Amino acid sequence: MKGYRINYPEEPLAWKALSFEYDELGNEHIKDDLSSFLKIQGTWESILSEFKKRYEDVKGVWLTHTEEEAIRYDGRFGQYYLVYEYDPKLIVSDLGPDGFFVLNAEFVDEKEIPEVLLEE
Repeated sequence: MKGYRINYPEEPLAWKALSFEYDELGNEHIKDDLSSFLKIQGTWESILSEFKKRYEDVKGVWLTHTEEEAIRYDGRFGQYYLVYEYDPKLIVSDLGPDGFFVLNAEFVDEKEIPEVLLEE
């Protein structure tokens, strides 16, 4: 499957990106999402520790389901959008049109954002 984003990710390590989402941004849904993904319960620390044990330094990235969602969400920050291929079984968190966090996505292309979409 294909996913999309604007700009390259700042933190490629999944456990660091998830930790930032939870600890720094206060996105508490990440704990529940990661708990469901791993099929375990516990504190944030124990869940993150289990993730690190199972997946070590796997890469993770926030993507959107469509090009339009990526451009609408973050298009003002770039002239290009990035295309990735991913396995839907590796989605850790899915926020619908606001994006999803997936493991081991592979960058495949960079495309210019059409002018008409930048103006919207």
